Amino acid sequence: MSAPTSRLAIVVLAASLSALGADAELDGRVKSLVRELGIPSATPGKYERFEGKQAAIFKELEDLGEPAVPYIIRYMDDRRPLPFDYIALRNRSVNAFEAIRQYSPKQVVDGLNGVLNQITGYHAAYIYSGGTDQARDEAVASWRRWCALRWPEFASICNGPN
Repeated sequence: MSAPTSRLAIVVLAASLSALGADAELDGRVKSLVRELGIPSATPGKYERFEGKQAAIFKELEDLGEPAVPYIIRYMDDRRPLPFDYIALRNRSVNAFEAIRQYSPKQVVDGLNGVLNQITGYHAAYIYSGGTDQARDEAVASWRRWCALRWPEFASICNGPN
């Protein structure tokens, strides 16, 4: 390999490793947030379901935006019950009849389905307020197919943890 070619190879490799590092960081953040969703706050209070840790986690996942979508899908098949069966998402539809969409998710997967819909606009299944195991299976499968079609380079990430 000539000197210019080897320098180019090193630059490409460094850029690739840098991108992987950023992805690993985002993957770790999403994984950590999803793991925390099933853990109730130490001191649930009267307004905990609106202002508590769970609401903050859903908001942070939403704020991570589109770059986090493959990682949210990766960890979404989580059937642990949520401590609070409430999620509020700002309604972004131009024809919205209400400012806030409110749901009663029963499991982590239900809430993540709502967050993913909020970020992407894609509707996989109506499990925002809970559903059967079959409906949840179908929702997860639909998100994974959608993700692999939308971002083929992330297909292995979309298909769940290794």
